[in-house]
Amino acid sequence: MPVHALRKLLLLLAASSVLAGTQALAADAAQYRADLYYNLAEGNYRLGDIEAASRVIDQILRIQPRHEAALQLQQRIKSGPSQSNPAAPPAGTTPPGLDALANQSTLATLGRAIEADPAMQDLANYLRGRAALAKGRAGTAREHFEKALRQLPAPDDPLRPHILFHHALCLERLNRPQRAEAGLLAALEAGYLPESQADALQAARILLRIGQHERARPILEAIALNHPDPTPQAWAMLGRAHQAANLHKRAVSAYSQSLQLSPDQPGTLALRAGLLRRLGQLDQAEADYQSALQHAPEDPAIHYALGLLQIRLGKIEQARQSLRQACKSEPAPQMTRLLLALLAHAQGDLPHARRHLAQYLETAPPEQHNETAFFLDYNLASAAGKREQAIHTLRQRAEATGASASLGAYLAYCTGQKTRKELLDLAGKAPAPGQARKQICETAYWMAQHQAYADHAGYSRELLQIARRNGSPEWIEHQLAEWQLQYRTSE
Repeated sequence: MPVHALRKLLLLLAASSVLAGTQALAADAAQYRADLYYNLAEGNYRLGDIEAASRVIDQILRIQPRHEAALQLQQRIKSGPSQSNPAAPPAGTTPPGLDALANQSTLATLGRAIEADPAMQDLANYLRGRAALAKGRAGTAREHFEKALRQLPAPDDPLRPHILFHHALCLERLNRPQRAEAGLLAALEAGYLPESQADALQAARILLRIGQHERARPILEAIALNHPDPTPQAWAMLGRAHQAANLHKRAVSAYSQSLQLSPDQPGTLALRAGLLRRLGQLDQAEADYQSALQHAPEDPAIHYALGLLQIRLGKIEQARQSLRQACKSEPAPQMTRLLLALLAHAQGDLPHARRHLAQYLETAPPEQHNETAFFLDYNLASAAGKREQAIHTLRQRAEATGASASLGAYLAYCTGQKTRKELLDLAGKAPAPGQARKQICETAYWMAQHQAYADHAGYSRELLQIARRNGSPEWIEHQLAEWQLQYRTSE
């Protein structure tokens, strides 16, 4: 992405006699504006953005149809590239002299210098708005930008996209996100391209927030790939844009680049860990989560994600520790308590299983209760010698509106109305083999728990083996069955 036209605009103004104070402004405002825009066109041409240069030349010729320099540049464009055309510098680099323009007093001086010319009030208000925005006076800047928009000489004036963009930044700072988002999209539609790395990051941040990752990606790629000194934030945001587009390997690469520049980014480490898990690189994902917690030891989301990964790895005890840490800070994900109850139950820690399950059932809205909690509740009540109460509660839940058929089938099994074979045959009926295996794994695991509390250890072990055989490591019932087979059951 070439450096945007605004850089050339400000460079011209900085180098002009306006700043030097040795000459007065040109009396002919139209001629001055045409000369001003010529420098935009020439700058775009030198940077290789021929399309942008041509658009600005069209604007110049509407203001001054016989503008000699613009006509010559238009002819050079039509003639194609020549050896005399200097090579374009990399996108995102800073033209000579631009650093001086970052001085906000310069921008304010520009605004004052052209204030007296009625035909230049759009430029004056734009520059005053830039100066106010840089000082953190977003309300004042917004007023200047809105005046500048009203004062533009034509709807397609080249200055319009710049005003729209910085007006959007004002709205963002004033906590008006919807209007800021609309303003940014309008600026991009009008042809705005970020003029600096900071602008690119602000634009991309808003675009990612509203799900416009396809628009954010080229902006971020131009900075990350072409800027001489891309920030860690640029790489991290590019990773998010790739991730939103399901380009997971590219996202991991971008996150890695960001972390090379700045390793202490817990959020970026966690994002990379999540993608590494999806790519099957589980040990590396666990290492990233652990590293993230070194920088953010109280972050419940990272503890929760690490706990889920440790369940996937079969590290039941470590998973319990991680999920307990996730519960120390509220709000923890609703499933955290249920997962803790399942893990504690599998390890035979029934008091903690009951406590966590009770907390889950009390805090999660009833309409959002996961039916796994009902299977667990039945078995915990059975273990406490309250089988009749357990059957009564399970029946109420199985007969409730919206209850799954599997809950009723489990009730029938627990009350002797269905055999093991009948229940497993029902579980094996599914549109896809993978879904059938998952249902068999889940059903066999909970059948095993019923048999264990009925003092049928041999039957329980057989059912756990069925759960393990039909399961997959990413399913929690498979991991719980694996744990119980290893540590809790005997022939």
